[in-house]
Amino acid sequence: MKAWYNNLRSVVPNWSEISSKVRSKCTCEICGYHGEISEFDAHEVWNYDDKNHVQNLSKIMCVCKPCHSTIHIGLSGLNGTLDQSLQHYQEVNNLTKEEVNLDYAEAGKVYHSRSMFEWTLDKEKLIKDVESLTGISCDITKPINGRYYENVPFDRKDTAKSFGARWDSERKMWYFMSEEARTKWKESNK
Repeated sequence: MKAWYNNLRSVVPNWSEISSKVRSKCTCEICGYHGEISEFDAHEVWNYDDKNHVQNLSKIMCVCKPCHSTIHIGLSGLNGTLDQSLQHYQEVNNLTKEEVNLDYAEAGKVYHSRSMFEWTLDKEKLIKDVESLTGISCDITKPINGRYYENVPFDRKDTAKSFGARWDSERKMWYFMSEEARTKWKESNK
């Protein structure tokens, strides 16, 4: 299973249950903020084997929305919240502006370096990791409500649409109505 551009929401049928359990901690595991469940997200933490290009799930964290935006700093840049995310990072870590800029530049280098490779993910190990971390059983081989979700990079959305992909505005993900269509789209990207 290709891992880059995938997340648990796209491959685990019962992500809502897992996310709710993680978010029910109602305390950010990064900054310590405590609040209502709606103020938190479940964030996947991955270990990367940069030599073999394999990623493995190591943790699912409860994080507040500002910390989650900071973790996904590239997305923050795309949706216009980069300055707020960098400010939050600076405050949480008690850093100078220069230190923040150095960390931001380093994160960009790591992202670009890792983006040069195809990453793989062992489905069986992922199932065991999710179950071990959450105590919730899951089966990632099943579609979610008859939909086969896939993380589709923006520059490949038109190709995915030509294979029948549709946008799920609630999940903010692309999906196919059959495994066959999803497989054909994946093969067209090789």
